[in-house]
Amino acid sequence: MPNYKDTNGALHFLDDVAFAYILPAGCIPITDADAAELLAPEPEPLDTLRDRALSSLPVWEKAERAAGIEHAGKRWLTTSAALQDIRDVLLAGVVPGEQWVTAGRQSAPMTLPELQSLWQAITARGAQIYQRRREMEQQVASMTREQLEAFKPGWPEPVQA
Repeated sequence: MPNYKDTNGALHFLDDVAFAYILPAGCIPITDADAAELLAPEPEPLDTLRDRALSSLPVWEKAERAAGIEHAGKRWLTTSAALQDIRDVLLAGVVPGEQWVTAGRQSAPMTLPELQSLWQAITARGAQIYQRRREMEQQVASMTREQLEAFKPGWPEPVQA
């Protein structure tokens, strides 16, 4: 298929060179490879890729914080409402009925010291999540285009022994 480029860099295609008379003045014939290059989208600016990667981090952090925690052999909720419930009970100093509900909605025995231990585990996990977010922010700042295009927030892959 005959391809042409006009003086503004725009691409024109013709089914047949017999229709060349309809082209704008100053058009020059170009190869299929040149036409493909003109049609290729401009790569996104690095700043846009970097901003997209950075904007995914708060979403990742929020999901990680709400994902629950494994502690003392059980899975516990860490949603905002669950954390507020724990705070309220810790402030009151008494676990109602010495029972707490697991993430699986099962009642489990819970003393105040055990709830304090759960709270410590949750805050330690929150600190790990925040630290990982900061690490990713620093990594994103120095990533190449290819790394930014492939970036997905998360935890590093465990090292295989």
